[in-house]
Amino acid sequence: MRGIKGTRITFVVTHAIDGATRTLREAMTLHSAGAIVTVIARGGKEPSKLFAEVPFDFLVPTAPRLYSDNKIWAIRVFLNLTYYKFMDWYWRNHMNDINYVGKKVPADIVQAVNPYSLSVASVVASHHGAKFVYEAFEFFQGSFLDSLADGGSKLRDYIRNEEKYIGETDGVITVSKSISSKIKTHYSYEGSMIEVYNSPRCQEGPKASNATDPVRFVFHGVVYQAHNVENLLRAFARVEEGWIFDIWGRFDVRYKERIDALIDELNINDKVTYRGEFTQETALSTIGQYDVGIYPAMPANDNYLNSLPNKFFDCICAGLCLAMPDFINMREIIEKEENGIILDTTSISGIEEGIRFLVQNPEKVTQMKRQSAGASLKYSWNAQENNLIDFYLNLLNRA
Repeated sequence: MRGIKGTRITFVVTHAIDGATRTLREAMTLHSAGAIVTVIARGGKEPSKLFAEVPFDFLVPTAPRLYSDNKIWAIRVFLNLTYYKFMDWYWRNHMNDINYVGKKVPADIVQAVNPYSLSVASVVASHHGAKFVYEAFEFFQGSFLDSLADGGSKLRDYIRNEEKYIGETDGVITVSKSISSKIKTHYSYEGSMIEVYNSPRCQEGPKASNATDPVRFVFHGVVYQAHNVENLLRAFARVEEGWIFDIWGRFDVRYKERIDALIDELNINDKVTYRGEFTQETALSTIGQYDVGIYPAMPANDNYLNSLPNKFFDCICAGLCLAMPDFINMREIIEKEENGIILDTTSISGIEEGIRFLVQNPEKVTQMKRQSAGASLKYSWNAQENNLIDFYLNLLNRA
């Protein structure tokens, strides 16, 4: 029976490494278990602060023809965890050199992180006879494409890559049960499959606390039109008292101007505050001071309906009552844990009804906060990482 220690695992990431928080967390989990982990990724700023505690070990040289004109920004080793950082345009236009690097990266398992990564991961896996894993965060087929203004033309290549290579893979990791089901059905997929949630790391469960008066609501994440924040504000404005609402996250400048104008128009300046941005490292402590985590996105298409985003688990691990849209996986967990309510986000009155219920029933908010606190470790990364390692072990020991 082969163990994870000493296994060579390579991640192929097409987005910038400084935004690949989930991938870095997976890499650290496997690294801590004794695997030799390599991440091939595009250029970015600095790697996530998740690695702040891991010192630089040494710089290593690479092929002169790649390094001489700065086509690779850096190759560094964090102990035995290696990063190959590529400029964006280089990734797209220099496949031969990427293949060259792939040959130089010994691997027992190669994992593609999103469909664009599949072609490169396939090359690296074939060089070494490695097991080939695909990590799918979303499902872009069906009504999602039809709902886009351009008919999904910009995503067609993305999807064709998935269609072309998914049959080569030995296993698929998804972030929700419904995405697993969609992939299994759409592609008649018969390989190994597992769900590993997009969970934060909770070292210990939060202390359960009572709801406050007024009830404190928080939205955290990217603030843009698809998240339905305007209708959320209109719904809050209909509930005369008993609440305050804070927004944490990144705004598009022009959209913030629009939101500020709406807050003025609704005359709720004294109850709504934009607090600024937060980091992955401070997310739980930032939202942990609130009572209700609210996420008003509409079920506009399949991609939304099947989603199970980080912010959902952030709210559980911070011990908050949840007020979430009627998305498949969110409903299943909330009904199981009894830690929140489902909002009808398709109308302002539906959102208002949910807010009003929570404001008028603070004892229910307190109970649902306690339920989240009790469930927090069950849904934290500490629990998920064991599932991840078991998945790899099963792949390694399968003929």
